[in-house]
Formats: sequence, C-alpha cells, structure tokens
Amino acid sequence: MWRDRVDDIETTLLPSLSNEGRAALFDRLRDLGEHPWAARFVRDRMRAVLSGARSAAAPDGGHDMTLAVAAAAAALPPRETARDLERTLGQAPDEAWRRNTIGGLSRRDLVPLLARLAWHEESFVIAAGLLRKLSDHETEPWANNATSVWEGLFRVYLGGTSLPFDRRLPLLDEVVGRSQANLRRPALGALREALGIMEVRDADAEDQGGRILDEEWHPTSQTEDQSARRAALERLDTLCDDGDDDLARDAWSILLDAARSLIKLGLSEDVIRRLEQVPRQTDEDVYLLRQCMQEILAWEKDALSDDQQERIRAFLASLTGPTWFDRLRRWAGPRAFAEYGQDGDDVIAESPAPSATDELVDQAVSNPALLTNDVWAWLKSPASTAAANAWPFAERLGRKDVEGRWLSMVYDHDTLHHNAALGVSASFELLRFAGLRCSTRAPSFFQGVGVP
Repeated sequence: MWRDRVDDIETTLLPSLSNEGRAALFDRLRDLGEHPWAARFVRDRMRAVLSGARSAAAPDGGHDMTLAVAAAAAALPPRETARDLERTLGQAPDEAWRRNTIGGLSRRDLVPLLARLAWHEESFVIAAGLLRKLSDHETEPWANNATSVWEGLFRVYLGGTSLPFDRRLPLLDEVVGRSQANLRRPALGALREALGIMEVRDADAEDQGGRILDEEWHPTSQTEDQSARRAALERLDTLCDDGDDDLARDAWSILLDAARSLIKLGLSEDVIRRLEQVPRQTDEDVYLLRQCMQEILAWEKDALSDDQQERIRAFLASLTGPTWFDRLRRWAGPRAFAEYGQDGDDVIAESPAPSATDELVDQAVSNPALLTNDVWAWLKSPASTAAANAWPFAERLGRKDVEGRWLSMVYDHDTLHHNAALGVSASFELLRFAGLRCSTRAPSFFQGVGVP
C-alpha cells in the first residue's frame, strides 16, 4: 500500500476519513517507525506544515496537523527532523517566537516534538537550542512551557535524553555567558534541576511509537554523580557573582536550598566552603544562612567529619554580633525549625532560646538605656520578617518590669499603632504583665487598644 498508493493517501484517503480514522492512521504511522514509505509520507506532510501550506487532509488546520507532528517524531530520523526545524524556524524574527503558531507549527505541537528530539544524541543540540529560543519568548506559563522542558534537560538522572551530562554543559554555558540578566535567568532553573535529588519528569519524551530508544543517561557511579553536581556548582558560582543583584541573590538561594541534598551525596566540603561565602547584607540573609547551617548540623551531621561540625558551629557563632542589640535580633528574630529542639517526637537538642532571652531581659531591666530608637524601630518592623519572636522577650520583660519603665516606652513610641503584628504579641504582653498593675499614666490608651 505504501509503495503503490502513498500519493493517493494524502489526496484521496485522508480527506474521506473522520477525525477518528485519521487518528488511527497516524497511530499506525508511529508504530511503523522508520519504514521508508511511511517516512516519506510523514516527511512530506511535515515540510508542508513548516512551509505554512494547509493540508488537504485537514482543512481546519488543526486536529490532523497535531497528529502528523506527533508521528513525525517517531517516523523520521531525528537528525533530519531537527534540521528541517532548524532551517525553517532558526531564521524567524523575535516577534515570530511570541506567537502561538511558529513556522506553521503551534506551540502545543512544537514543545513536545522538541522534547522527543532532545532524547537523541544526534538531535539534542538543535532541539535544546530551539527550546531555549522558545523559552526566551515564553508565552505559556503552565502547559507546553518550553522553559521548564529546557531546564529539565539538565537533570542528572531524569534529563529525558541519552546524551551524557557533561556534553549538555556547553548549552548551559552559553546561557550563563549571555550579556543580559533576563537572558541568563533560565540558567538558574537549569542549575536548580541539576543540583536537586528529588527528580521528576513526565514520560512524553519517551512516547515515540515503534522506535527503539537509546537508554536515558544516568550516572553509573557516585563519582560520576558528584562530577555532574560539581560542574553545576561551578556554573552556579558564576551566577552568585553576577552583576545583577537580584539574579545573584536567587543563585545564592539555590545553593541554600540544595545544600543538605548535596551533603547527602558526599559533597560536604564543596557546600560548606561556599556557604561561608554567602553575602550577609540583611537580617534575612543571616537568618536564611543560619537556618541552612543549623539544619545541616541537626540532620546531616553523619555526613560531616568532626572538624566540619566544629567549623559550622564556629561559623554559626560568628553570625551574631557582639552588642546587646545584635543578640536581641538573634533571639527575638525568626528562628530555624531546628532551634525549637524537636524532630517530630524525638528531642534532638534543648533550644538555647529561653535562656538567651532571659539574659537579654535581665540586662534590659538593669539598663533601660539599651532600648534605643534603633531597637524600637526594629521592634516595629513586621513580625513575619524581623521581630518574629518578640513576644517571649516581651512576656519575660513584662513580668520583671515591676516599675513600668518599659510600658512608658511602649506608650511613648506608639508601637501598637505602628505594627499590628507586634501589637498583639510583644507590646500586648508588656501591657498584660506590667501595665495593668503598674501604670496609671494613660488609661485612655489602654482602652484604645482593647485592654479591659
């Protein structure tokens, strides 16, 4: 049939079939793999689609076209299909890549087709390059998202390709080296994938009909796995030093998120050395770094040497400055989960926070001048980002401030009116434990904040 009637299939048979009949025919094409006559048929249709010509078999230009493209990924040699796409799409202007249809192909057809072509070594570079071009002009935040498909090509185990990891890196280097920050940003997602250990992908790339696929590349040893992760870390180093502050901050965030997983893989020294270089420009920076280090020490210490554990403890101590206000920000600010002293039902350590808070309160009661304007400004910052644990400090202070000196400061600085989050935690505790029995200064103030 294919030898004698291949021309008639396009002009006579397909127009007479229902959508279901066309679907059955193209399912059969997928199973035929690289049969020469079937391949010729699909090749001709594919090139007609790329040229923008309407198919006589699909006057609406829709359903049948999708099926033809899906069949092409299986029925044609991958290199040939990739080169056809490159010739047609590679010269398209930037505005064309923002459209729903590019070179006769809709995005919904093009993205999965490129994912299938990326499976093969012979077509990976072209497919990945076209996916990156789609990513640069992304219009699909959810389904058919070219950015997520491109980023996923750099997973270590589930990259959806038979190409070894080190041979994918030149494409990543091209993105890392781009001149514009927004064009370098896709490299962050790729590196996040490369440094993660909880890998997930869909199976669309493997759905290539009757074609027997080469095996997906996976590391064959821990050494090979570590080599891939180190290569990703080296490229992340470049982005951590990026001149764009937002991009650099996001790169450091990837390191913090991946740190524990990488230590599990035996890369503790690589991780610790980099964590020691994380910028500490804000209290939030310090908190996130402290949280990462404490969780490593609490739950990954079996992967650390004794020297590394001591090194982390010393580094953690250095994150808190020497002044009373430094220590207040440390213990009245946000705390890592590990600091609460429990892992489920198993106590792993006694939290040092209560005793540290008691010491801060004793010093404040004996020297009220410690509560400077800077301290009040910090206490009035949103509790979710700064004074997240001000309330236990205020509770202890309220119990000891029998003369009401700190209550007067609450009133003078109008803390409740500046910060509702703090008002129901720290300042209210001051009122509850000190003001109700110690102050007669401003009864209208107490009524205004709902104190009976």
